[in-house]
Amino acid sequence: MERPLVGGSSGPTPPPTPPPPEDRAAFFRAIATDGDDEIAGVAALCDAHANVQGVELLPYHRFGEYKWKEMGVTYPMRGGRTPSRETIASVKRKFEARGVRVIA
Repeated sequence: MERPLVGGSSGPTPPPTPPPPEDRAAFFRAIATDGDDEIAGVAALCDAHANVQGVELLPYHRFGEYKWKEMGVTYPMRGGRTPSRETIASVKRKFEARGVRVIA
C-alpha cells in the first residue's frame, strides 16, 4: 500500500540535523520584515554564532498560494503583501547598522 503524499503518517520522525560546526560558514535566511524587534532578534542570533556570516533576506511572495487552495487548506499568510524595494532597502540598512552582512 502506498503512503499518501499529504497527511497521514510518514513513519518515525528523523533525528534533528545537528548544527553546522563553528568553522563552517552559514547564513540565516529570513523573511523580510521591517519590525525593529524582529531585526534585533535575528541580529542577536547572528552575533551568538561565530560561524554565521550574515542574513539572506527572502521577500514574501505569493507564488505558491495556489497550492494551498488546491489542497483545500487555508493559506496561513493570506493577506500578506510583497514588500517594496524601499522596504527591502530599509531592512538591509537596519541589519547593516547592527553589523550584520546582508544578501538581498
